Amino acid sequence: MGKGLAPGPRIKKKNRSKGKGPATTTKTKKPLTERQLKDLGIPKLNGITPAGIVKPKGKKKGKTFIEDTSSLLSILADVNDKSDTTIRSKLQRARDLEVIRQAKRAEHAKKEAEKTKKLEDAKGKIKRGKREKKEAGRELRRGKEGEGKEMEKEGGGEEKKKKGVRFA
Repeated sequence: MGKGLAPGPRIKKKNRSKGKGPATTTKTKKPLTERQLKDLGIPKLNGITPAGIVKPKGKKKGKTFIEDTSSLLSILADVNDKSDTTIRSKLQRARDLEVIRQAKRAEHAKKEAEKTKKLEDAKGKIKRGKREKKEAGRELRRGKEGEGKEMEKEGGGEEKKKKGVRFA
């Protein structure tokens, strides 16, 4: 027994199309064979043949040897030019990328120099601030000591000593 089929005679389905194509099969034209195309003499399109080489009809496929050196040299020159242009373009691209890398390096070095300069300026500012504070404190102390000595010299009177607690 087949897969899921009921036993009994098999009936072929008829093609009952409703305007969606031909109800019966119609004969179509057969495509032309290569032999018929060759007999018509129509040139092949999209064939790749170098400028210096003309393939004679009826010869075996394979290597084609060029007896004329000038055509051989012209073909070699074309191939070499194509390869040279690709090599040149690769080298030019490499040079361009190297120029870009050097510019980036220079920019990075410049940024680093600016950063270090900014850091040094900040350090200098902090140091100057400390120095100024020390100098201001020294001037205040000198001024107080100078005032006390002047008062003693004038003899303005005895100052009351404050009592202090000392721990022994």
